[in-house]
Amino acid sequence: MHTNTNIEGMTLLEATLTIECPDASTTERKQIEAWSYIAHTRAWTHLQGFYGRTVHDLIGRDIIDHDGNILVDFDDEGNMVF
Repeated sequence: MHTNTNIEGMTLLEATLTIECPDASTTERKQIEAWSYIAHTRAWTHLQGFYGRTVHDLIGRDIIDHDGNILVDFDDEGNMVF
């Protein structure tokens, strides 16, 4: 289980911007951390359906759990390692 996440201090705005407006420097790790925040705070219940569907997809693929814990590891470049 990947335990070193950066969701403490993250805001809903930062999470949604990371998800909706990624730039060239946005890694898979940063995006999964944003989804982890959305799942952990249950914000997906107040956002459009895309968020809930994606959270449930990530849970079903064992990338995060229901509490928003990240279940995968990342390489030094921020890519998921399965």
